[in-house]
Amino acid sequence: MSTVHVFAKLIAPEGKGEELKGPLTALAIEVKKEKGCIKYDLHQDLESPHFFWMIEEWTTAEDLAEHAKITGPKTALLKEKGLLAGAEVFKAKFIA
Repeated sequence: MSTVHVFAKLIAPEGKGEELKGPLTALAIEVKKEKGCIKYDLHQDLESPHFFWMIEEWTTAEDLAEHAKITGPKTALLKEKGLLAGAEVFKAKFIA
C-alpha cells in the first residue's frame, strides 16, 4: 500500500497570520512525533501571509485517521480563539 499525502490550506483571518504562525509551528513539532508521520511541513504563503500550507505524508490511512482525532480538537480551539478562519484539506496518492 502506498503512503497517504495531504495538502491542507489553513486560513487565518486577515491580519492574524503572525498570531496563527506560533500555534501552527508548535503543532507541527508535536505532529512530527506521531506514529506514521513521515512528513508534516508548515509553509506560509509569500503573497498572502494569512494562508498556511501543511504538506503531509503518512504511512497509512489509519495513522492519518488517528492524527485527525488528535488535531481536530486543537484546530477547533484555534477557531474559537479567532485565529483560524477556515481550512481546506486534500488527500492524494503519489503518482510520479
